[in-house]
Amino acid sequence: MSDKQTQKTENTPVGGFRFQTSEDALAANQEEIAIRYLRGKLKMDDPEMLLKVYQKAIDARTFQTPIGLRFMQELRDRMLDADIPEERIPIIPLRVTYISKVRDMANPAKVRIKGLGEKKPRGKIDKFAISVWLNIFLAILVAGMVFLALRSETPNMLNYRNAILNEYSEWEDSLTERENALRETELEWKKTQVGE
Repeated sequence: MSDKQTQKTENTPVGGFRFQTSEDALAANQEEIAIRYLRGKLKMDDPEMLLKVYQKAIDARTFQTPIGLRFMQELRDRMLDADIPEERIPIIPLRVTYISKVRDMANPAKVRIKGLGEKKPRGKIDKFAISVWLNIFLAILVAGMVFLALRSETPNMLNYRNAILNEYSEWEDSLTERENALRETELEWKKTQVGE
């Protein structure tokens, strides 16, 4: 069908129903014409004839819109009223899933909101997953930096206290060695002074 026939329309009532597309309205209109024809030709008081027409309509999938399905229900009710056993009358098959379509059509705001949060096509990486992996990578990177800072010889904010204590103890050891060397030198000098 052309694009004009499948466009959304708000003013396409047929048989008391307002259809969402002109394509659906056209199908309903054709079913309404077929129903008028059948009403003119059928003997509505002959239940066996109604059963044959009913079964042929189901087999041929003649009626698909609410207009046709309402007519099929009318035929079914007439046959049941005429005491045809329900086991002989096939159930009217519905070939459309109504719940998801009807709910979406019934609440346009929900459709707009749903459209905002629709799943992205497969193959695209979800932004949340990227964020999680990036955070994991950064946490590992920070842990590595802390490890290197603790193992480093240069003072930094993590090991400055130990570095300062080590430096002072080295100075103390160095001063102690110098003092000892100075005392030894002084003792030797005194010995040389006394011996003269």
